[in-house]
Amino acid sequence: MTGIQFITDDRGRKTAVVIDLKKHGALWEDIEDVLVSRSRRREKRIPLEKVKAGLMSGVGTVVLLFLALAGRAFGADVVVLLPENFSGWVCVDFGVAGARPLPREKGAAVIKPLAGEALKTSDKAAGMEPWGWKAWLQIKRERRPLPEDLYARRVRSLTGPVERHCAFYGNEDQADAAAEPPGFGPSRDAQGVSVEERRGLIALFEATDGMHWKHRVGWLGPTGTECRWHGVECESTPGEATARVVGLQLGSNNLGGAIPASASRLMHLNRLSLFGNRLAGSLPDPWIRRWQAGELDVLAEMPLLTGVSEIDFESSSSSILCRSHRIVFHADLSVTLYTDRCGEAGPADRSTFCEVKEGRVWWDVARLAWLIERNGFYSLREDYNRNTTDLGCEKTRVTRNGERHEVVDYGGAGPFELWVIETAIEGVAASVEWDKTTTQPACPRW
Repeated sequence: MTGIQFITDDRGRKTAVVIDLKKHGALWEDIEDVLVSRSRRREKRIPLEKVKAGLMSGVGTVVLLFLALAGRAFGADVVVLLPENFSGWVCVDFGVAGARPLPREKGAAVIKPLAGEALKTSDKAAGMEPWGWKAWLQIKRERRPLPEDLYARRVRSLTGPVERHCAFYGNEDQADAAAEPPGFGPSRDAQGVSVEERRGLIALFEATDGMHWKHRVGWLGPTGTECRWHGVECESTPGEATARVVGLQLGSNNLGGAIPASASRLMHLNRLSLFGNRLAGSLPDPWIRRWQAGELDVLAEMPLLTGVSEIDFESSSSSILCRSHRIVFHADLSVTLYTDRCGEAGPADRSTFCEVKEGRVWWDVARLAWLIERNGFYSLREDYNRNTTDLGCEKTRVTRNGERHEVVDYGGAGPFELWVIETAIEGVAASVEWDKTTTQPACPRW
């Protein structure tokens, strides 16, 4: 290959390489990507569940989570050096005539926050917005990574000839309690909600052991402060006296008990995150109906949305070897797939074994449970049969409210509604994220 020259030692071993970047620029980019990836392999990861939960907590959090990942992968052009035990706003005014440019370290601009005021620089803001900042703790001359719960939780920007960009660094409670940064007017959260919605929020707090929530900044505060309560998201229309509660982000917040029916007074809700709590019972019926209609996005455990705790489906053939599989969906969103596999010793090999896959599926199982109910599964006969042999057989078993319902469909003899159910189960199975694959001598059957 031309353009590549290896350097060897006195024993002929390759110790270095010279690459002609004009000919092999793309190759060098690939090598650099691998080196960057290896250099960061011990950095702290963001769990997949945290990212998915973040998708329910509004655009700002989604952007921050995405850019936190991007910053770890590609580095940052701006470095923020925070003093020990810092919490608060870091603000920079960009494009200030006569101000000094930000100091540089290895090509990265360095920000050292000023208490209570904005740092001024002649640098332009383009490419230096706060969602790309990389922050460190500066303790004497040592730089340390930020603690896990300390990162830029809120971002604010003002545009104009001079652009002010601010990021709030602190833990979740500190961010909830923080006022707007210097130079910014009242936030849209300064408006209160209606009496009816306030009652719904208070009922939710009291019924779910609110005094022991992990985060509860602002809750039960004075009338007019509701939109500043932890996890409450509001929207308002110009000219209206009150705002509307459109989101509740209370995942992994130690909620206990059951969601009260009176919480459904929050009729403008379109985002609800409750995953990772200690809740029992189900969501109020009005919320369930709005979720089914696609008007309310819900991130919650399956029992809050349906009484179905398990869906067990088996498809088999009486005449073809290795054409059987069984998939089981559980209430904790875990899934197990058993598939008959044939031996591979040769054409005459009639041996079989069972491939077992374990994984998770996100949120579709509750919808599947309601599809099963709406298609009359619990009113179907236990057995549908054709008077012939060597046909396929589908078996569906659903456990709802502790009771098991089974339907056998031989040769596709069942009604159209049963076909819809069987097809939907196979469709959801195709979306499963498989984490583990093992084998065993035989697959379990009913």
